Amino acid sequence: MIYEIDPKELLTPAMSGDANAQNTLGVYYGMGLFDGKPDFDEAVKWYRKAAEQGHAEAQYNLAVCYRMGRGVPMNDAIAEFWFNKASEQGIKIKHLYESLEEE
Repeated sequence: MIYEIDPKELLTPAMSGDANAQNTLGVYYGMGLFDGKPDFDEAVKWYRKAAEQGHAEAQYNLAVCYRMGRGVPMNDAIAEFWFNKASEQGIKIKHLYESLEEE
């Protein structure tokens, strides 16, 4: 399970460009697993690094941040760009995006 990884163990591979570690670090920051409160600015930083390398889950996570205005200004156009990138790689966006619309 993703939460069984010590977040400190992710820093070295993430800083070395490991997209999986970068995305996981983003999840940890976004969920507040470092100090108990979410840090969306840091989450977005790591999601973006992984997303720009083509990591589909990070692309989706970054899109959600733009859609919800978490760590970045809300921007539906940028959210759609990243949703589309993730969708091109097989992430089932339509269902997930509709669930965000309900929030």
